[in-house]
Amino acid sequence: RPGQPPVEPDAAASGTERKRAQRAEIDAMLNEAMQPPLAPPTRAAVALGASEKAVAPLVDTLAAIDAAQQVIVENLRNIETVGFKGSRTAVGDGKDVARQLDVTDGELQPTHRMLDVAIQGDGFLQVQVYTPEKPESSVGFTRNGRLYMNRKGEVVVGEAEGYKLIPPLLLPPGTTKLTIDAAGRVAAARDTADSPTPAAVGRIHLARFTDPTALRPLGGGIYAESAASGPATESPAAERGAGTVLQGFLEASNVDLVRERLRLHFLQTWRAGLIGAIEALPYTPPAPTPGRRTTVRPAAGE
Repeated sequence: RPGQPPVEPDAAASGTERKRAQRAEIDAMLNEAMQPPLAPPTRAAVALGASEKAVAPLVDTLAAIDAAQQVIVENLRNIETVGFKGSRTAVGDGKDVARQLDVTDGELQPTHRMLDVAIQGDGFLQVQVYTPEKPESSVGFTRNGRLYMNRKGEVVVGEAEGYKLIPPLLLPPGTTKLTIDAAGRVAAARDTADSPTPAAVGRIHLARFTDPTALRPLGGGIYAESAASGPATESPAAERGAGTVLQGFLEASNVDLVRERLRLHFLQTWRAGLIGAIEALPYTPPAPTPGRRTTVRPAAGE
């Protein structure tokens, strides 16, 4: 690819093999995490089915463990999603699971593509999204800097029509050269005599939050503000504490495969231990209801 340094064949081959090995491990973990839990032993099955008061706290904890495991599944599914932020969970009393976004930076990966940008420091790109709660346009926030130009010349996150940037960024028809500086200033040029040098077309703005770990995932690396996160504070890149923009790079997902594997195994071991504890509890079968007769029907042919 023009402008991209050559890659040694051996290095490319080894990189491909590493990706294949990682993909195989991710698929195996997803398969393990999504397997339905084994049927509990007789005692536990009866206790859980009868919703006994004695085991109610354990039942609630089992539900919380299952919910935490689903968060791991979501993390694993997005391990290759650009700019994705994994979630951490804490299981406490009751069925509720405390969920918190991990906003640590992902690894910066060079792409040498003019419309790829990575954010260094605090801040999220703002995009136009539609949610079930707000069928009309609302604002989403993402670290996915894989940008494209749609048919109208609008810069969007994602291919096809994508999610439009906020504030809007429009590229002139026939743009062949694009420069984006650290402060998010965008200049475009065409390979024509009347447009020899890039001309300013707009600037990338970033949004910051009081508590970004409380942002609500919408899916695919896009997030919505919440009461706990506080409202977004918007500013041009590199101003008022917002991060800077790096053209030709993308921020990888910050999901750590080793950490997710340890979490998954911990939850599975915890779940098995709770089932074992329920099985070990003393059990007294419920007494028959007074005045109720049990009729035994003869088998066919008798």
